[in-house]
Order: sequence, then C-alpha cells, then structure tokens
Amino acid sequence: MSLKNAKVLILNAGFNHPPMAKGKLNEALANDIEKYLKTKGHETKITHMEQGYKVEE
Repeated sequence: MSLKNAKVLILNAGFNHPPMAKGKLNEALANDIEKYLKTKGHETKITHMEQGYKVEE
C-alpha cells in the first residue's frame, strides 16, 4: 500500500462553547496538519464538524 499522493480527510472537531472553549486549538492543529501533508504531496480536505458535513463527500 502506497501512501504517496494520498487523499486525506482532516476532521476539525472543535466546537465553540463560550466562555471556555472556542475551538481554536483544534482549528490550529487541523490547519498545521493540512500544511504539513500538502508539503508531502498529499491532497487534503478539512471538514469542520461544527458546520455539519455530508457523508457522501
């Protein structure tokens, strides 16, 4: 199994729950992971769980 040029789905599971959690850590981690994977030649897509998602995508 080759992982070169893989398609990677990143799930950002951060939720905004004021006044404590704003979901910023999860967002930052998802963005950092995306940048890293792109430098390795992978195709990425981030799904933001709080915004909803379609399984078909």
